[in-house]
Amino acid sequence: MECKVFAVKDIRDNSEIVESMFLLMKKYYENMKKDKFLMDLYDKNDVFLIFESDELKGFSTIKKMELNIENGKDSEKKRIAGFFSGDTIIEKGFSWGIEFQKEWIKYCLLESEKNMKNGVKTYWFLISKGIKTYMYLPTYFKNFCPKAGYTESEMEKKIKDIYAEKIYKSRYCKENGIVKNDGTNDFLRENVVVLSEKQLKNKNIQFFLEKNPNYQKGDELVCLAEISFDNLTNLGKRVLKEISLL
Repeated sequence: MECKVFAVKDIRDNSEIVESMFLLMKKYYENMKKDKFLMDLYDKNDVFLIFESDELKGFSTIKKMELNIENGKDSEKKRIAGFFSGDTIIEKGFSWGIEFQKEWIKYCLLESEKNMKNGVKTYWFLISKGIKTYMYLPTYFKNFCPKAGYTESEMEKKIKDIYAEKIYKSRYCKENGIVKNDGTNDFLRENVVVLSEKQLKNKNIQFFLEKNPNYQKGDELVCLAEISFDNLTNLGKRVLKEISLL
């Protein structure tokens, strides 16, 4: 498996790659419209492409965003940097693998370190369409929201709400942190996700199902995690060691 990172503008005219990306999404998602897919893709900054023997097996898009948020203590606004993850998919039977983990963490941590020098925190803003997407959070981050047994801070709630309202407008429900499907959302095809008994006992999966019971109908759970070395899990730190960032 090989992971390559491209600026979206550099693949925009590569019809073969773009079409392969669309067909991969369409294979696993209902209500997948080409024009909506392209609009979402071209709104992003970069894309991680996963190849096996030069054949596309997965991808994940990302957009850099900045916000100015009132901190509640004074009239000054706090600048926040964020990565918004868009469409993310991997071919059934394949895993993201260590190469993707290396590229993704390197991409995010380098940007976070640069922002931190300017006193700016960096967050990962993730919309979870399904269980696999949500499970990236406990894999790489100690604290994130929403999370079982974790109470999000007032600032985390504010950041999450502002990001979600900026992108999804009235479709976002503050009360439960869900982006409702208004009929335009794509959603996982039936039988794409079949959970084993062991998976059903996983506290993170149980929590996701509780928070987003209608995910199979296209509802999406809004999630947030601070991107910093201190917030990485042991797995995340091991990946960092492999790419010599420590």
